[in-house]
Amino acid sequence: MSNIFVTSFIDLSSIEGTSRRDFSFYLDQGRHVLQYCKHVVMFTETKLFNQILDLRRGYYPNEIINYRKEGISEVSAGNNSFTILPTSLGDLPDNHLSERITQLRGNILNMNQLKDTTNFLLVQWAKFYFLKQVYDNSVSENITWIDFGITHVAQYPDLIAEFQFTDKIKLLSLRPTYLYEIDHPEFLKYFNGRTGGGVWGIPRDKFIIFYDLFHMTKQEVLDRGYAPLEDEIVTVIRIRNPHLFQLYYGDYCDIIRNFNNHIRCSDFTLFRMSIGYAITNDDFETISSMGCDLYNTEMCGRITLPPDARRYMYRDTIRALRRIGNSEKAEEIEKFSMN
Repeated sequence: MSNIFVTSFIDLSSIEGTSRRDFSFYLDQGRHVLQYCKHVVMFTETKLFNQILDLRRGYYPNEIINYRKEGISEVSAGNNSFTILPTSLGDLPDNHLSERITQLRGNILNMNQLKDTTNFLLVQWAKFYFLKQVYDNSVSENITWIDFGITHVAQYPDLIAEFQFTDKIKLLSLRPTYLYEIDHPEFLKYFNGRTGGGVWGIPRDKFIIFYDLFHMTKQEVLDRGYAPLEDEIVTVIRIRNPHLFQLYYGDYCDIIRNFNNHIRCSDFTLFRMSIGYAITNDDFETISSMGCDLYNTEMCGRITLPPDARRYMYRDTIRALRRIGNSEKAEEIEKFSMN
């Protein structure tokens, strides 16, 4: 399946004159995207072109680089190419909402006042604007958003090269979430951190649906009196439209290494908490999905759980599989867990 990675960077530290992380920090983090993402379209400020291009050429000295200052045209679906395109804060499509965003920022009680500025929200919301340009000018079967500074939180960037895509939108779920939660009038009063915003794998035939849902939901939450980050909006979308998504599980640091529906964690505290929350909500499908991802990770040799931990970790999965009528898989995992 052909894939294009899309990323962007706007130097808000220089624009805002604050102590937020500067371009040198993000360039150091972004080298992993430039190294491991073979086919990339990047939107950034023209003043940053040369430093980014120099770094990319260090990894792919013989690559043909599409260097445009006029804007996007056709993007080929080759296996190895880099297209760099101009953008700026003033180009972003939601600038007309700046005053409204500023008015609403205080309604989110745990907002990071240094990081989560009006400009930052405009940049985060613009992910769909950049993705749409690539969608309109390519024939790639899959389009993947990846944050330029993703390795600030994510581990094992070399595994980007192993990403496997499906016919559904792939998202990181940090915790099971339910319709009654997102429908609560105060759900958006806090940044909840239920969905990863740094990597999205989007099949071409699902993109316009996702794009339209984002803009409709964004307007809805603004009307409710909140201006949240894009991943909070995506949480609402995925809970209302579960048929569009294939979730994988973990913490922010796992957003790359668990992309292929593996469960690899520095510890399994969050995994156990998620299973427990799903049990509380009688969500046997999620319990089964998470447990099967863990089982498949062991079967392909990515992790090896100690026998006692294995029995404990699979206990609820086996019960859930039986509840949803998959006794054959339950027996398979039960037999494995006793080894």
